[in-house]
Amino acid sequence: MRTVLFIARQEIRQILRGKMQWILIGSIWGLVALSAWSGGIRHASLSSTHEAVHAFEKKAWEDQPDRHPHRAAHFGQFAFRPPGILEVIESGVMPFTGSAIYLEPHVRNEPVLAPSRSLPPSTRMGYFQINTVFSLFIPLILIFMVVPRLPYESGSGILRILESQGIFPREILLGKSLGAWGVACLVFILPLLVLGSTVLLATSPGTYLHFVFYVLQTAVYYLLWCLAFVTVSSYFRTESAAIGAALGIFIVQSLVIPRIVPTVAETLLPEMGTGQFKQRLYAELAKSPNGHRPGGPEFDLFKKQLMEKHGVAKLEDLPFNYEGLVMQKAEEHSTRVFQAAFEEQWGLFARQERLAITLAFFSPTAIQRILSMHFTRSHSSDQRHFELAVEGHRNGMNRDLNTLLTSLPYQDRKTKKLPAATWAGIPTFKMEGMPFKHSLSYAMPALLILVFQTAWAVLFLLRRRSLCA
Repeated sequence: MRTVLFIARQEIRQILRGKMQWILIGSIWGLVALSAWSGGIRHASLSSTHEAVHAFEKKAWEDQPDRHPHRAAHFGQFAFRPPGILEVIESGVMPFTGSAIYLEPHVRNEPVLAPSRSLPPSTRMGYFQINTVFSLFIPLILIFMVVPRLPYESGSGILRILESQGIFPREILLGKSLGAWGVACLVFILPLLVLGSTVLLATSPGTYLHFVFYVLQTAVYYLLWCLAFVTVSSYFRTESAAIGAALGIFIVQSLVIPRIVPTVAETLLPEMGTGQFKQRLYAELAKSPNGHRPGGPEFDLFKKQLMEKHGVAKLEDLPFNYEGLVMQKAEEHSTRVFQAAFEEQWGLFARQERLAITLAFFSPTAIQRILSMHFTRSHSSDQRHFELAVEGHRNGMNRDLNTLLTSLPYQDRKTKKLPAATWAGIPTFKMEGMPFKHSLSYAMPALLILVFQTAWAVLFLLRRRSLCA
């Protein structure tokens, strides 16, 4: 192991002694700074807009006049998903999914106000993100800094001298891989110090764990590429051939496969169109009981049992407003219909995700992107977490308002208004990010694949019994 570490230290010194290498490293740091600057501006703009609109909606809800509780329910609330600080690193699916949901009774609305719709046309085709620089450009410069060294040393006789001193080929390859990894981490660590100080300003402790695991999985990703590049270069006698082979592998695994995988997954598991989904959903809702016009065997039986329980012959003799209970019963039924429909849709998305991970088995970049979205809270599972949290809040809001409706005298059920101070007691939605343990459980399949890929690369490298003469 001492020999491996000695070779690694020498490799780091040799790689960093040229001016061209520092130009490449400086260009990476410049791209990271540019990406952080533009991402920070977008994040600050979205955050300030969210805070202003959230404050306006909260005030509008609490400033309602004396009003019937069901009228207040139909006045509704807006629930907002604020942009997370880690989305500056990797925004994932968040620019393309809605960040606001309108809450009202009887209907589960879909998210609206996707941030990408407010972007200028020049950025809608895509823009640099910090993770793009980390996942694509750092491995790319490693090709030109690391791959030529082994063919050069093979041709100049350096490797023959090392082998004559009793150093095994696997020790040489492993030492050079660790040296290349040290260079990659050096390029990676300076931007991390700046980003880490920014993340420490976040109030949620869960954000720290997400950030730490983002760093760890990216470091393992670099180790995998360093092992691959050194192993590939050991099979070639000339620098140009080694660079060409490494570039070919990198292009296929980092650019081609990640573009093909989502298309194949969507083709094999096509999702239902929006129109067809809504048609099926509202066909099911049409069969549901209507709280505004209660009728049918289910409501007749419910009314009969309620009157027998309280020993009354007429609804107006009940000690509460019967219509509040009816409204809540209908609300609970429609909630189950919405839940079944949306869970079916999210189940399809989960199957597409599992298929995409399986197809991306031979693409470290695709796996790293999936893990980055999980650990920056910008994955589709984080959007699902937001929608489920909003739906839970909507159900609670409607339940509270229906409870207030039930408390009204039956005779005044249509005209009775509650004082304006009532609405401040009904809380507005406040978003909490997905807990780290849930993010880790969602990320575990991709994380295991990345670990397996790295272990397989180590084993393949250790199988080398000789180097090119």
